[in-house]
Amino acid sequence: MDEPFDFKMQALEIGDLVRFREFKYHPDIYINKTIIEGSTGIVVKVEKTQMGYLVYYIAWLKENLIIATPRANLKLAYSKN
Repeated sequence: MDEPFDFKMQALEIGDLVRFREFKYHPDIYINKTIIEGSTGIVVKVEKTQMGYLVYYIAWLKENLIIATPRANLKLAYSKN
């Protein structure tokens, strides 16, 4: 019930400003421990894994890194209304 695909999450697009949120371990993706709750980044690439998950490559601003991050660990930093 608490799996990311159980919920309809808003799609992210390249250029969106996002914040990192801790969710849970994701089997396909290695999460770099330098990225902490609330870190801000920009979506720079979107890819689908072998297991069918969408993975977002985020340029983390303060950390100066680009890391593949699962959607469940991302939250829009603003409203698209």
